[in-house]
Amino acid sequence: MKTVAMVRFSPKEKMGPEEYKLSLKKMMPIFETANGLNRKYFCATDSGSMGMYEWRSQDDAEAFYTDDWLMQMQQIATDINIEYLPVRAELDNQAGTIDYYI
Repeated sequence: MKTVAMVRFSPKEKMGPEEYKLSLKKMMPIFETANGLNRKYFCATDSGSMGMYEWRSQDDAEAFYTDDWLMQMQQIATDINIEYLPVRAELDNQAGTIDYYI
């Protein structure tokens, strides 16, 4: 079953727009080969950041978020929290489809 993982965290250092862009350009290619990852969204506000990941399954998501991954995240962020949400329905306006996974 598709799963969305919400990864919330607080960056240790504040970055301006250009620094964020450079950081994202360096980081995003890492996810291109992640097994089972369909989509990733990176969201940021002044109070924190969040990655939204759409995975083929929760098993794929859990296989990605290893102890090594956590150690790397702890170098750049605090208050790291992962929440797994099973996808029950999906509307795709571009494809004109609605899928139910119940």
